Parts: sequence; structure tokens; C-alpha cells
Amino acid sequence: MLSLKKRVDNLKKKFNDNESLKIRYFSAFDRKFALLFFEEFADFDVVSSDILKPIYDGEDKYKNINLNKPLIIHKKTIKKNNTIKINTKVAINNKKEFKTVKKDEFYSIIAKFLAEKVLYSGEITSGKSEKDFINKLTRGEKVLLIEGVNEGLLINSKKLEKRAVIEPPNNNVVRGPREGFIEDINTNINLIKKRLSTNDLKIENLFIGRYTQTKVSILYLTSIADKKVVKKIKKRLKQIDIDGVLDSYYLQDYLEEKPNSIFKQIGFTEKPDIVVGKMLEGRVVILVDGSPIALTLPFLLIEDLQASEDYYEENTKVSFLRFLRLLGLILALTMPGIYISMQLYHYKALPLKFLVTLINSSQNIPMPPAIEVLFAFFMFEILYEASVRTPKSLGSSFNIIGALILGDTAVKSNLASAPTIMIVALSSIAIYLIPEGTKVLRILRFLLTLMGTIMGIVGICIGLIFVFAYLCDFDSYGAEYMSPMAPYVTNDFKDFIFKGNIKNMRERPNSFKQKNIIRQGVKDDEKE
Repeated sequence: MLSLKKRVDNLKKKFNDNESLKIRYFSAFDRKFALLFFEEFADFDVVSSDILKPIYDGEDKYKNINLNKPLIIHKKTIKKNNTIKINTKVAINNKKEFKTVKKDEFYSIIAKFLAEKVLYSGEITSGKSEKDFINKLTRGEKVLLIEGVNEGLLINSKKLEKRAVIEPPNNNVVRGPREGFIEDINTNINLIKKRLSTNDLKIENLFIGRYTQTKVSILYLTSIADKKVVKKIKKRLKQIDIDGVLDSYYLQDYLEEKPNSIFKQIGFTEKPDIVVGKMLEGRVVILVDGSPIALTLPFLLIEDLQASEDYYEENTKVSFLRFLRLLGLILALTMPGIYISMQLYHYKALPLKFLVTLINSSQNIPMPPAIEVLFAFFMFEILYEASVRTPKSLGSSFNIIGALILGDTAVKSNLASAPTIMIVALSSIAIYLIPEGTKVLRILRFLLTLMGTIMGIVGICIGLIFVFAYLCDFDSYGAEYMSPMAPYVTNDFKDFIFKGNIKNMRERPNSFKQKNIIRQGVKDDEKE
């Protein structure tokens, strides 16, 4: 066995003599100890009160016990399958108890004694290999090595800085829970557990990334989620071989059924109430340490039309808002293309007064309608990217400059007509009725605008038919992407565009498989 000093030196070399790796040598119980930890994860008050002080106090408290050489009352050696076992009767704490131990484990009694009787820390495990020590040190745990003992104690008392649980910036609600996930995975799991007081909640942990070893948690309800979906997700996550995972987005390409598609295939949210609602429907949730975004599978297109606030408001209001979102989606995608095609190909279909207005507004514009609209697109995209990255203190000023001064100047300088600016602005605003799908909608809007420029209304219709046909071929872990529209699922229309009463939703969504389809029920003697 290597000496304590040599073992510590080997660990220091593994960390390239990192100066933040702190080593505290001390002696107790007639043995030498070495406590290793990274100062970034250490609370020195906790190190002193929960580790060092109990050991020093324990030395006085148990001074009559010789842990270096336990008293062997009876010894019998048994050889079986080339394994030497020693049956011993050892006196510890003045209690006689028989133990069967391997010869190389016999001398680790002091480590077990410290873990069970002396140290105060809530979680203490043991490790034997250098790999175990390195893995735990990088995660912020303390390693306690003992002279002459192979085992080392792994003490979990790390201190991590984290922000408070607040309302997420991208999921604001007027009515409903305002808690949002943060970058600490343990806090996020706690927010979910607070809402799911059941032993059916299953949490499985993986560590992904050769250098980061990021903790990834898979959460689902065992009595609801489909086993095949869970198994498929776990298999794909275990196959990931990457140097590091910094956010949940890193896992999306590995989990998507069609990674080269522009369409969203995985749900994501920052709110624990949304996560719990999806788990109760039979979905699987993936949390990544360091990311406030939770992933949910399977995912359906209709989920982007639904908001968490929909389930805390009156049904009539929610149905109107969902219809408004759908209408906004259609307008955002088709308005610019229809505007161009009406000017180029279908101007005879316009009312005469409206046609005269268009002609008068664009007669001094040197560019054709298609270039004019694309120029407006380009201008609004620049303003969008700038507003996202502008410091908050300058954000309002930038918005005023972009929306008023540039738009007004473009019209007055005859670079774009007023109707063009209005159409593009309305289309850009309507996209944000569905904030989770803005990136895809911006691409589709541009493509449909090109189709309208080339082929008119016919081109836009062909483009929409192609998109719908493509989406109907999508499959998300056994769930049809366009469900409940294609295929038509009668039960799921209770929570589609028009939202029904919760008391009538007695079954979970039929668009994807679950173990238990029944959500609620009424006993026969309670029915009206």
C-alpha cells in the first residue's frame, strides 16, 4: 500500500498541481489523515465544524478504543475459490460482534467507525480507487484519506452559489404559479417534488460529458409514462459521447427523431407547473444541471398553441385566445407573401380604392414589391437581434429609435412604402403570439414570401400544402406530430383550439401512449 503522502501527491499530479486543491494534514486516533477539497466549493466553517472538530473530539471520547489494531478474540481462516476470508470476533465500543471480512478490508474499520460514529456530515460514502476520489473532488465533495487504509471517505458538504427562485422572464403569467427553474438541478427537482407527492415519481441520473460530467436527470411517473419511450430516451442519452454539456440544448440533437429538420421536436419550459402537468399526461422530463430549461418528450405541434395560463382561466377566454394565436400564426406566415402576390399577379381581385391607395403609396418607390418587403424584413431582423443583445438600460431607447425613427425615415426617403412597413410590422408582431416557435416561423415566413413572389397565391398554397404534408409524416417517440388533427383524435379535441371543462377531461391525451389512460373518474353511486 502506498503511503499517505504518496497517495496525496498522485492526486495532485492528476489535477496538474492545481493551486485551488487544498490539502489539510492532521493526526488523530494515532493515525495520520489528509483532507482534500477545492476551495471554490468549500465552506471553511463547515469543514471545521463538521469534519475536523468531530474527529478531534472523537479522539478524546473514544480514547479507550484502539482502532489501529482491533482486539481479535477468535480468528479462523477459510480458503474458498482462492479468496481468503477471516472470521473474526472484534471488540469495538465494548461490544462483541462477529464479522466476516476480507483480509484487505479488515483494516478499514477505522474509516467505517468515523463515518458511523464521529462525523456530522449528512452524506458520507466510501471510495477505494483514485478515479472515485477524482470524480468526487471535481463535484465539490471532500475526500478524507487515512494512513494505512485503502478506503477514503467521500464527504458531501459542498457550497454552491445559486440565484433565487423567481418568475422566469419568458413565461410571464397574469394568473398562476410564478416559480421558475434555476441553474441548480437539485433545486429544480425539489420544485417538481413539491408538486408531486407520490412514490410513483422516478428519477434516474446520468453523467454526460468527458470533461464536464454534467448531471442529467430523467423524471417520469412510473404508473403513467410508457416504458418504451423511457427506454428509448435513456438509450439515446447513454450513447452521447461529447466533451461537455453546458445546457439542455446540447442534448436536443441527440434526442430528436429528425435532427436536420427546422421544426421543433422537443418541448421546453422554465416553469415547474408546466413540467408537472406534462408528466401527469405521460411525458418524460429531462433536467440538466446548469440549465433552467427542462425538456419534455413526446412533443406535439399543438403544445405551442397552449400556454400554462390557459389552465388557470375561464374556458371561453382561453378558447378565444387560442383561436387568436392560430389566426396570428396564419397571418404571420402568409401576409407578406399575399401582399406581394396581390400587387404582382392578382391586383384585379383588389377593390379599386384599395388598389389606388397601393399604387399611390408605391409610385415613388424605386424597388419592386418583393425587394421592398425583403428590405423591410432585413431591417426588422436587425432590430430584433439588436434589441435582444442591447443592455436593458438602453433597450427602451433602441426600441423608440428602431420603431419610430427608422420606420418613418424609410417611408419619407421612399425606400419603403407605408403599407409595406405596416404589413411586415404586423407580421413580425403576430409571430410572438407563439414565442416558442418564433425561429421556425421566421424561416417559414421568408420561404412563403418567396413562393408568393414567384407563383402568387398558388405558390403560397403549394408551400402550405408541402409543410402540412411534411409535418404529417413526423413521429415523436410514438406520437403523431400533428395529432389530434392528423390523425383525428376525438378525445383530444377537448383541449385543442376550444378548451373544455376540466371535469370532462376524464382521460389523458390519446395522441401518445401511456400505461394509464384514465385521469379522473366518478363512482357509480356518485353519478348524478
